[in-house]
Amino acid sequence: MSISQLLLSTIIIFIIYKTAVSFRRGNLSRNFTSIWLLLWISVLFFIFEQNTLIRVAHFLGISRGVDLVIYLAVILTFYLIYKIFSALNRINRKVTEIIREIAVHNPKKGKVKQKKS
Repeated sequence: MSISQLLLSTIIIFIIYKTAVSFRRGNLSRNFTSIWLLLWISVLFFIFEQNTLIRVAHFLGISRGVDLVIYLAVILTFYLIYKIFSALNRINRKVTEIIREIAVHNPKKGKVKQKKS
């Protein structure tokens, strides 16, 4: 086992541990936790089985295993950015609906006093 494998596997095991703790505390959903753990366990597997990664990359027409990892990381990053953007838009719409509802039911409380010049 090389130093890089030891270091990377230690970091990944820590990430897996923190994910499990967050799930137990109720901060993560079951689906998200399952997908996240599957991702990190796969990364851990490919750290030690690099020949398998190379074979998968060649099967997909990619010359190096590390290129496959980079492509997948970029795709995953853009997908997660999309999901975050989508969630923020949903939250923004909900906040707008709540503020409108409050303004309709309490029209005088929401008014700002203007100073006379």
